[in-house]
Amino acid sequence: MAVAETADLWLARQSADKEMIELTLNDSLAGVKFLAGRLANRLPAHVDVEDLIQVGLMGLLQCAQRYDSDRGVKFQTYANRRVQGAMLDYLRSLDWSPRSVRKRSRRMAQAVAAVEQRTGESASEEELAAEMGMSSLELREWFQDYCSRGEHSTIHFNERRKEENSEDLLALIADPADSPETAVEKTELCGRLSQAIEKLPENERIVLQLYYYEQRTMREIGRTLGVKQARVSQLHSQALRRLRLRLRREALAYEYTAPPIPPATLPVAASTATPSQIAPSASNETHCTAPCEADRAA
Repeated sequence: MAVAETADLWLARQSADKEMIELTLNDSLAGVKFLAGRLANRLPAHVDVEDLIQVGLMGLLQCAQRYDSDRGVKFQTYANRRVQGAMLDYLRSLDWSPRSVRKRSRRMAQAVAAVEQRTGESASEEELAAEMGMSSLELREWFQDYCSRGEHSTIHFNERRKEENSEDLLALIADPADSPETAVEKTELCGRLSQAIEKLPENERIVLQLYYYEQRTMREIGRTLGVKQARVSQLHSQALRRLRLRLRREALAYEYTAPPIPPATLPVAASTATPSQIAPSASNETHCTAPCEADRAA
């Protein structure tokens, strides 16, 4: 084929691609609004859906500028990921919590989980302080500094002895306020978590039910089931491990099969394959019946 003919074909293809992108952009505005609305339904009231729409539109325009059809990815699929990413980046920018505060929160959760995994009981203040390598006084001062950063106005400790029947430490120490991005992720995670729990073996599902829903200790669960406390702890660990693996697999699957932006009816462009039309489906949210701090004993 002559160079001139090749150039003409390339220009024609580029022109067709550009025309199709322009048509898709116009019809994808409804898809951007749909995504923004779906996110806004799971966010605090101070997050304005109009801001999400504006961010999504900017992301859509950037997609039009950067899209390369030679990569074999449909424009809608490419734009869907970019628009969602732009919205989540914007939500992440609203997270005012300093990194040090989030780091402290993770360290606390890890310490509580370690104590409960080892003892099969809720962590007391003394156990938590020992796990974190500090005295009870230092732990209190640590929390006072933590709260002074604006996370919470009050803090409580569980000072019971192990044999006393009192609330779980995690229920008394409030978690840091979720960022808007985290609120979205937790809502989606809770739905997947509930479905994953239903697929667990019956004995593991019962342990989670008694431990998280009815707030029983592992010793009490062992007496109820007629097994040793160590066996209850083993079932609990197995259940959490199964849940983590299932959720990770689902997250990876979603990463590669993210649905495209729901467009309006797309006109067919000559010489270019039209992306399949996908209509927005109603949100099928599942409310989480298991506490999302299930990883506390991981």
